[in-house]
This record gives sequence, C-alpha cells and structure tokens, in this order.
Amino acid sequence: MEKKTQPKVYLPHELITQILVRLPVKALIQLKWVSKSWFSLISDPHCANLHFQLTTSTAQTPPRILAIMEDSPHEVYSIDFESSHYYASLVNLTKSCLIPQSHNFPSVEIKGSCRGFIFFHCFSSLYLWNPSTGLHIQIPLSHFDSKLKKYHSNHLYGFGYDHSTDDYLVVSISYHPYDYNDSSHLEFFSLRNNIWKQIEIEGTHLAYMNSTLDPRSKRGVLFNGAIHCLLGGDFQNGTTEIWVMKESCWTKTLVLPPGYFYPIYTTKNNDIIGKNGFHSLVKYNDQGQQFGFHGNWDGPYQAVMYIESLLSLPDNDQV
Repeated sequence: MEKKTQPKVYLPHELITQILVRLPVKALIQLKWVSKSWFSLISDPHCANLHFQLTTSTAQTPPRILAIMEDSPHEVYSIDFESSHYYASLVNLTKSCLIPQSHNFPSVEIKGSCRGFIFFHCFSSLYLWNPSTGLHIQIPLSHFDSKLKKYHSNHLYGFGYDHSTDDYLVVSISYHPYDYNDSSHLEFFSLRNNIWKQIEIEGTHLAYMNSTLDPRSKRGVLFNGAIHCLLGGDFQNGTTEIWVMKESCWTKTLVLPPGYFYPIYTTKNNDIIGKNGFHSLVKYNDQGQQFGFHGNWDGPYQAVMYIESLLSLPDNDQV
C-alpha cells in the first residue's frame, strides 16, 4: 500500500514573527542560524522593534545589570538580579567587550544606557555598545570638546532616544570648574546625521556641578536608565532617601539605613536595586528591608541597568 505523505504546513510570515518576538534575545540569536529565511526575519529591524516594544510593555523579561570592574583588567559582567541562582545569572562579557585593557585608572566611565545600548567614556573616546548583539560604534569627539581638553574642563553626559526622528542622541555639557564667569557649553551628537551640533546657552554656568573635587562624581546619576542630577542634600545622618515624582510633587517613599548606597533601578514590584559600597549589589523592598545580595568583588566597579534588545543603530560606520 502506498504511504500517504503528510502535507507541509506553512505558517504565515506574520504569525512566525509574532511567535519569535516573544522569545528572549539569547534564543533569537541562536535561532538566526536555523535557516536563511529565519536569519533574514530575525535580523529585520521591524522584528527587533516589535521584540523591544513587547519586552518593555509586558515587563516579562527583567532588566539586567552591566558591571565593569574599574581595576585593570576591566572584567565585564551581565547580571540578572531577579534570578534565584546567582552563578546562572552571571554572564562574563569581558571577551566580547571592546574596552581596551590598561593599567591607567580610572579609564572607563559608564555614562548611560538606552534601549539595550550602553554609553561609556574610555580613554578620551566615546562608545556605544549593545552587549546582547555585540554591535558597537565609536562616537567622534566634537571639535569644541577637543579645545576644552586643553583647559581641563569637566563634562556631564546624557544618552537617549528621540522617537520623533528615530535617532539616538548624545548630550554633552562642558564647563570650566573654577571659572564661574564662563558660560557652560551644550551640544549634542546625532547618530543618524553623524554630526555634533551646538546649542547656545549664553550666561549659564552649572555651578552646582562643582560641589566636589572628584571629577568622576561630576555627572548625572543613572537611575532606571535616565540621567538625574542632585542639586543639594543633607548627608549628616548618612541615610539614603528615595523620592518619587507623583502628580507634580515630590514624595519621599523610602529611607535606607546609613551606608554607601547608589540606586540603579526599581523593579516592577517597587524593589530598589543598587550598589552597596564598592564590592556588591543589593536589593531593598519598599519597606527598606535588604533581602537580595549579589557579588563580592575584589575592587571598585561601575554598574548600569539595561534591557536586552536586538536593536541596531542608524546607518553609521561601525568600529
């Protein structure tokens, strides 16, 4: 008797896309090599955008923390703080990171994160890096910035995304730390146009950024992926206060016990994750109770929250 052959099942392209965008980034990167059609589909910017929108809207995939050891060699780790298994949540990205190794300290400064990309300053150069895909570019320094380096100016950087133009922007505010008569200089770099542009702010000097002689502290605080600036505070009792903007007014939501705590992001359950001293990460619940601990590193480190993504950057020359 002749065997009956089962008809092949063809799924619509749109249905396959809707299935794939619900998978984690790591699985999608592996599935790219199943076939040429899947490689093309998963590499499509439309698929990457759908995946990112779904990830951020449902919050099913928790953010990760990227930690860079400040001492050379600069080891780089990606951490899932929500995981109950510490070693399973820790991924060593040192070999895939573009940071050059040097004994100069400090040489690496994390400046921001946005849509899966880490923005950092390294050896007088600016970089964007997607730890999930390995995509990275070097951003050219502005002509004005090169001039300011002769006068030991300080910089405050920001990094974000403009939905209206589908463009990533790097914002730089530079100023002379001891010349209060000199105006600060504001400019931004467009990834899409690959150009720096200046913004006139004559007569404005960022005096509040000169409260400390530590050049590494003259920058915004990265919290939940956004830049925040602290204008003043009372640190006599050593506690850390968490304030949240609610309906156009600031509300104090949490007071943490004395100790060095640097907040990084809040979870969907309103837990706060941050740096505890210089050697570990901790989690506090909304009652101020510590119940999570990760890492026990030998030296100081920097950390930032990021969301895994397959997103690419506007057309530009990649490093």
